[in-house]
Amino acid sequence: MPPKVENIASLIAKRDIAIASLDELHEEFNILYQVEPELIALEDVHKEIEAKYRSVKKQQSTIAERLIDSGEPESDKMSANTQIGDKVKSDYLKYTERFVVYQKKLNAEKKLSNDHEKLQAMTSAVTKNGRCFKFAKERKPWIREIVCSHVGWS
Repeated sequence: MPPKVENIASLIAKRDIAIASLDELHEEFNILYQVEPELIALEDVHKEIEAKYRSVKKQQSTIAERLIDSGEPESDKMSANTQIGDKVKSDYLKYTERFVVYQKKLNAEKKLSNDHEKLQAMTSAVTKNGRCFKFAKERKPWIREIVCSHVGWS
């Protein structure tokens, strides 16, 4: 069975539908971005945007090839196809940049949170250690000697 050959008009219509779907994903991304969700929610939308972008890019390439094959490389359809492709690419890059900035922001906040938790754990350990030594010194001097010799203190 020979491969299905679509005319340029149907390819353009499919591309335009894909672009409309991409615009809806952009709107969803903007809404999520404003409420600062968990990274995974924004990441899912970004993956969908990326997949749609690749699809539109492929469709744009196919349309350009068909226009060249039909002998219309300098036509208005070709320049419109190029302009649409450039706009879609620009939008994709803009949303990708926003996603990466948000991803870095969340990762930096997470690192600061982890550092704070580590500092609290170390402070707690030192405080408990101090209480233990105070108790050992007041109550049982021989415990202090054992603990200090084990740790390497004199």
